[in-house]
Amino acid sequence: MHIGVPAETRANEARVAATPETVKKYAAAGHRVSIAKGAGSAASYPDEAYVAAGAELTDQSAAFAADLVLKVQAPTDAECRCSSAAPCWSACSSRSTASRRRNSPRPA
Repeated sequence: MHIGVPAETRANEARVAATPETVKKYAAAGHRVSIAKGAGSAASYPDEAYVAAGAELTDQSAAFAADLVLKVQAPTDAECRCSSAAPCWSACSSRSTASRRRNSPRPA
């Protein structure tokens, strides 16, 4: 499975959805991991640590194009539009956004 880890974009968010240690475990299990360049920098994880753990560095849109996307915060509407591969599924606080996502066609 291809796992993507985009950078968090919400204000004051310093966390990242995967550490180099978790990436190492995903890679050891046979998963391909793509992490957006700089995604871990606010959490003090340099890009080089992710590469050493087995991840490939990508841009934000490539991280969103993965089969499974890991994020700390719910994706924004703009981030959902960033992924053309599949609809964006997320638990989120916005009723209109949740409704729109819930009514989107499910991926095959």
